[in-house]
Amino acid sequence: MISCHANICYQFVGSKSPLSLCADGRFGVGVFFVISGFLITTLLLREEEENGRISIKKFYLRRAFRILPAYYAVLLAYAVLQWASVLRISLASWMTALTYTSVFYPGGWETAHFWSLSTEEIFYLAWPFIFVMSPKFRKSFSILVVAYYLVLRLAQAIFPAIEMGSLAGDAIMWGCIFALWHEEILGALTRAINRCRALACLPFLMIFLLKLAGNIQSNSLAFRIVNGAMGTTVGTVADVCIGLIILFSIHFTHNFWFAFLNFKWVSRVGILSYSLYLWQELFFVPSLGILSVFPINFLCMFIVAALSYWLIEKPFLRFRPGAEPRRQLTPVVGNNSIRLGSARLPVDLLG
Repeated sequence: MISCHANICYQFVGSKSPLSLCADGRFGVGVFFVISGFLITTLLLREEEENGRISIKKFYLRRAFRILPAYYAVLLAYAVLQWASVLRISLASWMTALTYTSVFYPGGWETAHFWSLSTEEIFYLAWPFIFVMSPKFRKSFSILVVAYYLVLRLAQAIFPAIEMGSLAGDAIMWGCIFALWHEEILGALTRAINRCRALACLPFLMIFLLKLAGNIQSNSLAFRIVNGAMGTTVGTVADVCIGLIILFSIHFTHNFWFAFLNFKWVSRVGILSYSLYLWQELFFVPSLGILSVFPINFLCMFIVAALSYWLIEKPFLRFRPGAEPRRQLTPVVGNNSIRLGSARLPVDLLG
């Protein structure tokens, strides 16, 4: 998302450039959503296996201590800067930002990116209650959601004049599906790679092909149904590829991709990812003066994100129910547990 917003301001790469995927904000949000659904569902499965049930109260307390302190610290900084006449944020933007409803009205530049976090909050409100009903119901519900979005994309492809939003809401549910059917999908993936190792590259290749198809303005009905808005890597195929890459990243360790994810600088960026997400927009605001000038703004962004993590995020994490040192994530399916590799996914919002 940072590269996308930087590209909006500075036009580092053109929309037709082979490097445009690096600045594809919608694809970045899709990655974030799929990882989010996968991690949250995996943690719920693990809690259910260990305790026989999940505590919805503790779930919300964990989410609150993880997300709210750093978020409202940013809004407090915004309020101070607006009082000092550095920022000009509308009342409507303030109301939706304060109430986590930015998905309905993103507002101005400073608060627009909160729409994705607002979408996450809607997921948090619904999914735990759906999850506790029954294993069969949670699986059926996830399938119905992704089918629903396919129907919506079909309607928009046939009637393009109808505005239906980004149609990217199924990305979170695809993450849930990859967690709910973790063992089965991993088994199929392992068999495929054992037969032909080159297949490990297929999800990565497919994403670049989707971007290429969008860049050449593919108007085919099939493309628009599975990928939503034309010219973006958003939709069913992209979400499935992201899910496969997640499983490949944490289970297959003897490859360059695993080594890349375990570089120290990648892990550190992952740790700061939530704070970077929150603070990034501020340092692209021209009224901030020299602090908004590249590359000074990037330096300031990382400094403030690091301070936010060490002074706000990390201290509050100690108050979460069941807070404990980081350990390897062990998703549970049925009565079997699958030990994951040590790779850290480059998003640390939900850990």
